[in-house]
Amino acid sequence: MIPFGSQRGNGADLARHLSNSVDNETVEIADLRGCIADDLAGAFAEWEVQASSLTRSKNYIYSLSINPDERHGRWERGLYYDFIDRVEGVFGVAGQPRAVVFHTKADGAGDLREHCHVAWALTDAAAQKAIHISHDKYKLMDETRRFAADHDLKLPDGYYDRAKNWSQHSQADAAQRQEDGLSPEERRAVITDMWHTSDGARAFVSGLADQGYILATGRRPYVLVDGYGGTFALPRMIEDKQVRAKDIQAFLKQDFPPESLPSVEEALHLASAAIDDLTQETTLDDEREIMLQAQQELREALQVKLEALKAEQARQDAQLHEQSRSDSDALDQRQSAENRLVEETRALRAPTGLAGFLAKVSGVSFVRAKLHAYEDKRRDAQHEQERLLQAERDAQKQADQQALHDLQRAALDREQRALEANFVREEQALQRQEKKHGAMRSRDGCDHMPSVPPPKPVQRRGDVFGKIADPQIAEPDIDLAYDFGKAAGPHTQAPSDTSSVPDVSIEHDGASRDGKSR
Repeated sequence: MIPFGSQRGNGADLARHLSNSVDNETVEIADLRGCIADDLAGAFAEWEVQASSLTRSKNYIYSLSINPDERHGRWERGLYYDFIDRVEGVFGVAGQPRAVVFHTKADGAGDLREHCHVAWALTDAAAQKAIHISHDKYKLMDETRRFAADHDLKLPDGYYDRAKNWSQHSQADAAQRQEDGLSPEERRAVITDMWHTSDGARAFVSGLADQGYILATGRRPYVLVDGYGGTFALPRMIEDKQVRAKDIQAFLKQDFPPESLPSVEEALHLASAAIDDLTQETTLDDEREIMLQAQQELREALQVKLEALKAEQARQDAQLHEQSRSDSDALDQRQSAENRLVEETRALRAPTGLAGFLAKVSGVSFVRAKLHAYEDKRRDAQHEQERLLQAERDAQKQADQQALHDLQRAALDREQRALEANFVREEQALQRQEKKHGAMRSRDGCDHMPSVPPPKPVQRRGDVFGKIADPQIAEPDIDLAYDFGKAAGPHTQAPSDTSSVPDVSIEHDGASRDGKSR
């Protein structure tokens, strides 16, 4: 079991990585809490808003991957959640918003293995502050040891020696492996063995050429450029702590001084020109068809959600309009009934006969009429105020509903943008797989890159580099065998037909490419 965690920002990129269904056979969002959205992109966007509005934290997510050793059997989900709960307690993120995602993918042997990703929000919304996790690497290792002891699991030796570094591949190593399918360990093993078994500098460089490497110079004196365009510092590729950079320079300097070697740019030009011949084109048509079909299904599902949302919003708009009209009609009826009741009451109370005559003569009827007019005016003003308040309430309800509908549509628009971004990531992943499979096919079962083919008479490299400066010059045929052999030294056999081959010398600060002083 190897857990690996880091604090990070850019939740959108993490969401695309966790949702990538090309690099993974299955993607399952098992738990998503503390957010309104029901997808990773939406959840991480909410966490980013919290972090930016409440804190100054840029790394608002803690991301943890849990990779069980499948040799110990497939884990039950309870084991994963037990470890997750332990980590939450140690890091102080219990109860924080989190996402738990399970992936299954094929390992090197082609067997499916399951691993888990967990992401926590590092913003305490109640306290309005960021959660800081210090020494997370060692805390994670200590908790992993306790977890392994409780569940009788075997861990790598490094977990039991705190002084040892927790070896992890860098992102550059991972990206390079995705390009050509070669791990850093495989490269170092081949180059280290070649270093120990070569009886001299020329034999060592010739062996590098046989394995598909060009010895070049750059910011460091000795750099390896492989046939796929990767660059590697030679001292870092020899896995022997007793071998230092100065030892390598002393070993190679006499026969291969740095100034006599091609630059990294020149070597990359050679590699890029020859890669079409070395790597057979590979297309994963079946995988692409599956990917496009899955993407189309997701688009259709999202379109169904959009149409359903439009229909529901239209229904709610019609319902609110009908409710507003009903409330307005009810108010009019109540006010009309109140006016009729006042008129009927006044008619019943009006004096008749002699009393009516006396009221008219004495002026009481005039006063009563004035009082009724005043009451009617007050009642009309009150009715008008009620109608205005009713209109304001209706307008507020419509505004609230419109805002809610806008948010709902914005959420679907964001989901659609996130989905399309995921599709771009999946297309890039498939292209990497195609390139990787092409590189692996080019090796044809070899442990390393293919050997250089036998030399043949072609135009030399000197004119190829001239083409870089003058794009009007036609590009000649490229003979990677001769170029690699040239880097190996003057002992390499030149092409048999030299009558038609121009000079290959390239100036490097007063020295030719074969190391002889001009």
